[in-house]
Amino acid sequence: MIRTTLLSLLVLAVCGSAQSAGPYVTGTYKPLAQGYGVEFTVHNELASASIAFWEILTDDASDISLPDHWIYYQDFRTVDWQADSTAYWIKPCAELGGFGFISQAQTSSYYWFVMAAQSYTGSVTLELVPEPSALLAMAAALSTLTLCHLRRRRRS
Repeated sequence: MIRTTLLSLLVLAVCGSAQSAGPYVTGTYKPLAQGYGVEFTVHNELASASIAFWEILTDDASDISLPDHWIYYQDFRTVDWQADSTAYWIKPCAELGGFGFISQAQTSSYYWFVMAAQSYTGSVTLELVPEPSALLAMAAALSTLTLCHLRRRRRS
């Protein structure tokens, strides 16, 4: 317990975040004509180890995307991303996005595996990215409600 607390304080002091004492993954998805666009960001909250490799468990991925200087491997159950050189590893207290793929199914969460000084696992719950047209519709509705409210106040 004391060791865990001290490790969390060290990560907070070094990285400036209390999110996790290790790496974690965040993700988003958006509807597309050909399925769902899924994007991930890998966050390295480790105080001293870099991330060279990570993977997502999925059997439904196509059109894999990746950051510059990273390569990917895909088999029937996973998509694996790996830096092509140590210069592009995800350094301590840093993050890297641009990992993703197209999925035919709307999946709300994925299991991940990260390799740094040791292995880490977890799951990521995806957040929906609203379509620009939906944002425009929400803004129009808010404007209409505001106008209606102002008209009522003037009549009172």
